[in-house]
Parts: sequence; structure tokens; C-alpha cells
Amino acid sequence: PNRFESAVQTLQTFVKGREHDRIGMVVFGRDAFLQFPLTLDYSTVLTLLSQLSLDTIDSSATAIGNGLGLAIRGLLDSTAKSKAIVLVTDGKQLGGNISPKQAGELAHDKGIRIFPILVGREGTATVPVQGLGGWELRQQEFPVDPDTLKELAKLTDGEFYRAENRAELERDLNGILDRLERTRVEDIASARETEVF
Repeated sequence: PNRFESAVQTLQTFVKGREHDRIGMVVFGRDAFLQFPLTLDYSTVLTLLSQLSLDTIDSSATAIGNGLGLAIRGLLDSTAKSKAIVLVTDGKQLGGNISPKQAGELAHDKGIRIFPILVGREGTATVPVQGLGGWELRQQEFPVDPDTLKELAKLTDGEFYRAENRAELERDLNGILDRLERTRVEDIASARETEVF
């Protein structure tokens, strides 16, 4: 699988391994949009992940700052003790109107930690590209910017990770969430009322 497909498969495995973590997801390319808000409904999350494809977004740019801005907005009303954004990216900021540094400063002010995971290696990568006959795989050069991601992690008291393959990405995702402080959350859908006199 290409980087995108590998990341989606890893996220599905990650979601299946969680039990009490509210998970939300922002997808970004040239623009950023909310794929799903914070939820405990893992079956819906898995369904939406399985439907995610590169033709859903304009992948000609990487608006990291805009993606972080949407994720921060989604966490503002959370009452959890630990608020974290796991940023999975394979490139550097190209496009968008919010810089990663601006988003990092806002996250810091709001007590939100950012854990960037840089996936893939520097150099060429096999990526799907829209051609005349549909999608095809091509070798394409992808610039990476580990320094910006390290700065984001340092600014927000997070940690920078570099995953060059799927196994490392899975390990890093689970390690991040297992480190965070837990807040007891009751799923409203499963709450029952009992009158006691």
C-alpha cells in the first residue's frame, strides 16, 4: 500500500485497540475539514475511515496549520484532563492560511499538547496521482520538515516521532495515548436511570 493507505489501515487498527478514549479526526490536504468530531462511537469512526480516499481531498498541498486549527477548535469544549492532538503527516507546510507555529502557540495557550508523527522517508515515495485514465501510482519527491514538527512538540509539551513504516506508526500511536492522563467519561448512550427511594 502507498503512504495514505498504510496510514488509514494503521488508524483502523489503532481505533480497534482503544476502549475509553474519545477520538476525533481532521483530514487535511490543500484545505482542512472535520471528518468526525470527538466520539466514543468507534464503529462509526471505523466506517468513516474505510470510506476515506485521496479523491475526497485536494492532496496537492499540505495545510498542516489549518488542520491543527480545526483540531484545536474541536478540543476547546472538552473537559478532559489531557487534551492531545496526534498529527500524522508526510510532508511540510505547503498551502493554508495558518502557519503550524501559529497553531502551536494557540494549542499551548489552551493547554493542548501536539504529538507530531512524521511518516515516510525523505526522497521519493509512491503516491496515487489522478491521470487521464483514473488514479495511477507514480514516484514523486516529497519534502519533509522535521524541524517544524519538533518545534510544535517542544512548544506544546508534546513529543516528536518519526515513523518510517507501518509498525513504527502503530507503536507510536498507542504509546502516545497510553502516556496521557485519563479522565473518566461515561458514554451517555449507555447510561441508565434508576429511581431509588
